Amino acid sequence: MNNDQRGVKLEQWEQEEGLKAIDSLAAKGLLNDPDVWKKRLTDNSAAVLNELPWLMFTMLDRVTD
Repeated sequence: MNNDQRGVKLEQWEQEEGLKAIDSLAAKGLLNDPDVWKKRLTDNSAAVLNELPWLMFTMLDRVTD
């Protein structure tokens, strides 16, 4: 099943920006397993989008005191 069949399809620029963000967060030590996230973003955008609220809270927790 591809992203079109799941009802979620990122535009090319959205996917490119997502991949850049993954690299940036990984370089800062804020995201583990960047290759896994990249594969998930390209293979199953819906699953990544569903996890964004959890990921955002985790990122905020890591960067704040």
